[in-house]
Amino acid sequence: MVLSGHGICRLPEFVLEKAIKDKTLAILFSDYLAPTIDVYAIYPSQKYLSPKVRYFIDLLVEKMPTVVH
Repeated sequence: MVLSGHGICRLPEFVLEKAIKDKTLAILFSDYLAPTIDVYAIYPSQKYLSPKVRYFIDLLVEKMPTVVH
């Protein structure tokens, strides 16, 4: 609805990254510091890591560049 011009939303910036870069959406409260959200990827072992899990972890690192390994 926000992309159609019907209101405002509060979502993580990485979700709206393309729309912000394209100037389809604008950040209204740029001086507001949103709380940080910790994200953890917990998996049993690197040795038996399935390709799907490896891909998901790589995607997290790509989309959330402040991830600490």
